[in-house]
Amino acid sequence: MGSNFEFKINQKVELGDLVTLEISEKDVVKAAFIAYIFPPIFMILGYIVADQLGFSEMQSIFGSFLGLGVGFIFLALYDRFFAKKTIDEEIKVVAVEKYDPNACTNLAESCEDF
Repeated sequence: MGSNFEFKINQKVELGDLVTLEISEKDVVKAAFIAYIFPPIFMILGYIVADQLGFSEMQSIFGSFLGLGVGFIFLALYDRFFAKKTIDEEIKVVAVEKYDPNACTNLAESCEDF
């Protein structure tokens, strides 16, 4: 259903526990800005730089895609060196529900979601 990632918390949890996480709105907006705005900005800058250097329109379009590639490389480097270092600070544990294998006693209930 989701992706796997690791981070440190101060609470004791075990395999199977349901952990509710929270990320501040500011951090979500910052991540969305970096992920969705930076690559197109680099794409536009790539076109402008190529155009200002006197390249033809076709070469400037190629420069825009080159700029987009640089934007994605920047995004990957940001993720590798900066984003992973702050994940422990940005994600907060809201609740931990202990796993109870005997929780589903009614046959009509589905235990798959727990």
